Amino acid sequence: MMARKTVINAVGLLCLLPFVLMLSGSLKGSPVLSQYGMALLQSPEFIRGFWNSIIYTVLILAVNLPVSLLTAYGLTRFALWGRRGILWLYIILMLMPFQATMVSQYLALKAMGLLNTPWAVILPNAFSTFGAFLMTQYMRGFDHSLYDAAQIDGMSEWSMFCRLVTPVCKPIITALGVLSFVNYWSTVEQPSLFLDNATLMPLAVRLNGRMTFSGFAFACGVLFSVLPLLLYIYSYNDLQGGIGLTAGTGTQALPKEGQKRQSWAVKAAAGFLTIMLACTLITGKVSYMMTPQVSVWTLERKAPVLSEYKCVVPQECVRGSRAFAVMPYAYDRSLWQIIALDVRVEQMQDGFAAITGAIPSQAVFVCQSDRAIAPGDVVRIAAEAYK
Repeated sequence: MMARKTVINAVGLLCLLPFVLMLSGSLKGSPVLSQYGMALLQSPEFIRGFWNSIIYTVLILAVNLPVSLLTAYGLTRFALWGRRGILWLYIILMLMPFQATMVSQYLALKAMGLLNTPWAVILPNAFSTFGAFLMTQYMRGFDHSLYDAAQIDGMSEWSMFCRLVTPVCKPIITALGVLSFVNYWSTVEQPSLFLDNATLMPLAVRLNGRMTFSGFAFACGVLFSVLPLLLYIYSYNDLQGGIGLTAGTGTQALPKEGQKRQSWAVKAAAGFLTIMLACTLITGKVSYMMTPQVSVWTLERKAPVLSEYKCVVPQECVRGSRAFAVMPYAYDRSLWQIIALDVRVEQMQDGFAAITGAIPSQAVFVCQSDRAIAPGDVVRIAAEAYK
């Protein structure tokens, strides 16, 4: 028995290790919590991705849970012809990986004109067969004599579904809700394939695209994990019941400790969402004040000297063997993002430099900035240089 507990505790600690490393990584830096301030107050794309994830997940669950419960009720309540075949079809669809169906889904969404819209993510997941299959297996243990007793009492089918079946199925509804929430909250493949507009991307795609081990990325990961953790804490007892019980045995009464845990989880989730809402309201103003202002030089303008060269820019645009240019920022078209171009200075004259390299014909070079900038930084164009 002691050896078994030791193994269980060791596995539990091993599962917690990634989150502990992420939490410790988010606390590195000076000051300690500066990364969280950057994520909440200076990163509009993080806030937008967070609310996109909330909208996608809530809408998917709002459709998937009722549809799955109604489907399970129909397949277990009535002697439908071909229901065994329907269940096998559900199993086949459930076992097929997304990679096997993504082409057909893409073509169907394209034919319906839903690509690059939120519905391209919501509709395929809202009618997932996993929930219907899981609830059907759970409701097979329901005592059918209760249906007969309810009919004798004069209850309609809808009344039986709402007042008899739904309360008994609370554990499996909660278990499916938690599993589905975590799955859709962290979905990456479908938004990446079906969406082109960066402003529609959920937070999981945004974090997946960062691919760095900076304190800021770790802080974003911690904030991304808060809601699933709180949901698990709230539904711990119902989650165990949904996995461990059958519909025929009913549900277990929630102990006082579980009630306190649920109350704490609700308050913590409400506080967290309130903080996110407040940050959403003020992050635009804070981000505007913290965004560097730059003056730029476009290649369309002709320099007064060195006319024999194709690319001539002010000397301030060249920083050693590199030049900073800007490209439109995917998450906000009013902003620009810094990129670094490798260049070679061929000649300088009267404050201008002739440069060569892999330079786009429509490049916009950064001449001056009101603070230090680096590749990847988001900036705002204040004016054209030398005008």
